Amino acid sequence: MRERLWYGALAVAFLVAGCDSADPPTGPAVLASVNAHARRSPAVTGGGAYDLALAGPNLGLAKFDYDVLGSPDGAASGSFRQSRKVDGYLVDFTGEATCVAIDPVNHRAWVGGVITRNRSTHPNFQDPALFSRGKDIWFRTVDYGAGHDSPPDRSTTFGFIGSAGIGTSAEYCAARIWAPEDARTWPVVRGNIRVHTPS
Repeated sequence: MRERLWYGALAVAFLVAGCDSADPPTGPAVLASVNAHARRSPAVTGGGAYDLALAGPNLGLAKFDYDVLGSPDGAASGSFRQSRKVDGYLVDFTGEATCVAIDPVNHRAWVGGVITRNRSTHPNFQDPALFSRGKDIWFRTVDYGAGHDSPPDRSTTFGFIGSAGIGTSAEYCAARIWAPEDARTWPVVRGNIRVHTPS
């Protein structure tokens, strides 16, 4: 079911993008192209909100939107965004993906990239050496499927230069850090995350 949902979302994206071109591709050729690309490319997609309530009393839901497509060599394209409130302040970043690593057995993914926009008003997220355009940013996530008996998908908040001793997005994707029992990841309570493993 996970792959069927992902193929459908990717097909819609290809068709919408095709509407802007002079000669948009149509029909079975589009679906064949989408399926062929999806079979050989890792991807992390989805949107919704995860719950940070267990992390602190002044935290709640964090909204997310992930649209990342990888290549067999670990490079990636696409974008990702998270937005949340902390003590009444906004913490809101958008990033452009540069790398992705996939654990096909556990459906985990590590995504790294660079900041393209910082909308944050929180004073702890204003240092230009860490939080300005072009600085490294990353996160990890796990896809537990979409069944009623499946545990919720999970995601971390964004990490930045120096988080857990990591210096770059490339280093983060290569390290594939995962804490036991999904520690420091938060349950998705609205929406879904899809980690696609190439077949």
